Amino acid sequence: MGSPAPGVPTRSEVQGQLSGAPQSASGGVGFDPVCSVRKLFGKLSGTTFYVYRTWDARGERPLLTDHPLDPKAYATNADFRYELVGKYTGDCEAIAAWRKALREATAPEPLPDDWDGVEAQPPP
Repeated sequence: MGSPAPGVPTRSEVQGQLSGAPQSASGGVGFDPVCSVRKLFGKLSGTTFYVYRTWDARGERPLLTDHPLDPKAYATNADFRYELVGKYTGDCEAIAAWRKALREATAPEPLPDDWDGVEAQPPP
């Protein structure tokens, strides 16, 4: 087994994602020179990160790791399922993908926007 991927978001970052606080005006898109240097260093060092969407008894949540998950390790746990979201060579891209998966996992279910199509039930 490997170790947790470096740069995993802090507790306050995760709580900020879950709080429903508005995202940045740019939608989180922009140029980050630190991430650019990290990406270059990651390509030179050969570090690969894996982002998975997982489900278990507690619900859906993303997982960021520096090694691929071994299906044999989870075969005995019938409650645990996972799917690969992506494989990334840079930690900034991996963290961005993890955050996106977290937003998708915690997004509320949409309400119907067209109530005209709902048929009223006659009283019994």
